Amino acid sequence: MAATTTALATTNSTHGPSAGRTDRIRPYLVEQRIDFSNQNVDANGSTIECCAIPADHLISYANIEVLTALTNDQSDATIDMGLSGGDADYFVDGFDCDGASAGDYAAVDDATADHPLLVTADGSLKLTFAGTAGTISAGVLRVFAVVMPIGALTKPVETDRDQLA
Repeated sequence: MAATTTALATTNSTHGPSAGRTDRIRPYLVEQRIDFSNQNVDANGSTIECCAIPADHLISYANIEVLTALTNDQSDATIDMGLSGGDADYFVDGFDCDGASAGDYAAVDDATADHPLLVTADGSLKLTFAGTAGTISAGVLRVFAVVMPIGALTKPVETDRDQLA
């Protein structure tokens, strides 16, 4: 099987920005579950783009969680995770995905992942696979990021009821 590039259309869950009682915008979570039973990804050089990140957002943390252990016909598949069009291993570098068990999280890249990443144009997280050519044919990963909008924010509009007293 040849290396492929897969762009998943939308995030499975984007919780979206919300304002509290003080009208301050809060960080929110974007996440996507990737089921390899319907992806069949080549473990050598394939990429998957997932978790859409809007422009003018700050990514404070991103990671990969193994929900169901992966099945690979080889035993040395790894994953790097970064921002599409940017540093390919900004958040995760060399996660042994086929050696991980359900409930495991990838170790974050100590050199960069503890530094928030500013996203200035619409983008997405990108997983890059490496290892001996072979097919990942089963298992489920959850890819997620905690993001915060930092662009020009609009506060709720006052209504007539706010003027009553």
